[in-house]
Amino acid sequence: MPAFRATPDGVLIRLRVQPKSSREGIVGFHRDSLKIAVHAQPEKGKANVAVVEVLAAASREAKSHFTIVAGETARDKHVQYRGKLAVDELRARLLQTTI
Repeated sequence: MPAFRATPDGVLIRLRVQPKSSREGIVGFHRDSLKIAVHAQPEKGKANVAVVEVLAAASREAKSHFTIVAGETARDKHVQYRGKLAVDELRARLLQTTI
């Protein structure tokens, strides 16, 4: 499965999250997933909130457009984007801001 996939609801994004990182942002790719590093600890949903914030900031879209639909307690997650951007435009915006 590719990192970005168009769905009837928008775009499904496969993520690999690196919590407790010294840097925060989109790192690039890890196998077939988009890799994101966050400062937050993986406890009480703090890392999940940070992931949504990184995606929203990088895509210049509202946080409410991103929902974690699978993997809330795992490093591998699926995030559903429900907004106006097409899959190619969303991918381009996110990859522009890699750290």
